[in-house]
Amino acid sequence: MTWMHGRFAPTTLLSLLVAGSLALSACGSDTNADAPAVDDTQGDPQTSSFDVEVSGEGQSTQVSGSQDNDQASDETWGAAIANGVITILMQNDTGVAISTTVDTSLNTYADSTFTVGTPPEGTFVSLLDVMATTTFSSQGQGSIELTSCPKAIGDKVVGSFKNIVLKDDQGPGTRTLNGSFDVMVYAMTGSLNCEPADSGDNGDNGDNGDNGDNGDNGNNTCESHDYCNDTPGVCCPYTSCLASCNLSCFMEDAECAGGMNPAACAICANNCLDSCDVSTECRSALTELITCEEEAGCDTIEDEDASIACTESACCAEIKVTY
Repeated sequence: MTWMHGRFAPTTLLSLLVAGSLALSACGSDTNADAPAVDDTQGDPQTSSFDVEVSGEGQSTQVSGSQDNDQASDETWGAAIANGVITILMQNDTGVAISTTVDTSLNTYADSTFTVGTPPEGTFVSLLDVMATTTFSSQGQGSIELTSCPKAIGDKVVGSFKNIVLKDDQGPGTRTLNGSFDVMVYAMTGSLNCEPADSGDNGDNGDNGDNGDNGDNGNNTCESHDYCNDTPGVCCPYTSCLASCNLSCFMEDAECAGGMNPAACAICANNCLDSCDVSTECRSALTELITCEEEAGCDTIEDEDASIACTESACCAEIKVTY
């Protein structure tokens, strides 16, 4: 079951979110307390990082991590964008993971401040402490400020958490997040609505956006199709809900167990079709798209970018009906 036009299967999304501490330690995650200041509209050209204070119950803990930009992927941590929804995972080598979903359609521009809500819809934050086996979710208090507006894979999502209150999913405890993040985008479908530059002085940003190449990324037959924007498909009304629901499967479903049981995770993700009240037309379109992917062999390609390019080349008609 493909997760909407972002081409993330539920098991892929869940593996992105779990990205266990063993994988991170193998990739050399480390603290970033002494990282130099970077351009808050472009991010660090070499490193992805985060530095967040987690406070509560009279204590405060600094959760920090960094990795080379080229390590950002669904096997480590990073940012993925689909249909205007930004999904970010950040995790350190002690097994503390912060997952963030920002639905940029809630504001005029993506590079602005978003009020945090409660999962599984809209903009929300979750924290997972693997060692303590506890999870916390945002409860409608606090905000996320994005100071960058990524236009292509390789750009950075730069921003900060501001007084975000999280509640223990299993008990009465709370935590408050404050801090910054600078994370590379490793997967992107569609585009974000970026605030126009004040002057031509911001040439770098303009050059980056000059990428009318955004559609050229895969050099495929669907390069001119602006997902869910120019001619929205039958599944476009449900993409945000499905993305949020899939994340909840990882964070909250006991059987899925944080991605440890892929079969249960897939069942949970498929149940999202019902909880998001997905229409019969959308379900049929998804089935035809998945069938096309499988017949073309796109679903067996491990490299995410190559798999997306394969689907867009082989199944353009199905994509346009769906998204």
